[in-house]
Amino acid sequence: MNIEGRVDLLKYKIISDDFLKGRGLGNEIPFWIFDYPPEDELFIRDSLSRIKGQLSKNTIGFIDIDLYELCLDIINKKISFERIIEFE
Repeated sequence: MNIEGRVDLLKYKIISDDFLKGRGLGNEIPFWIFDYPPEDELFIRDSLSRIKGQLSKNTIGFIDIDLYELCLDIINKKISFERIIEFE
């Protein structure tokens, strides 16, 4: 499936009743981890911005957590970026 189709599926899934009510495998907090190739970064940023806007009109909360940035923040708090480069 191409990236446009995956984004459409993402939007469909996160507005579904089952997702919003936490029905599924864990029956807990609804979340979705969306991976994508780095070359699609700009398309994804634009798509997420549009999805957030559409969801906010429907009073659906949406939190976008960039796992890459989160991991870098955690690592940088423990060791310096220069040390990371040395490990490479």
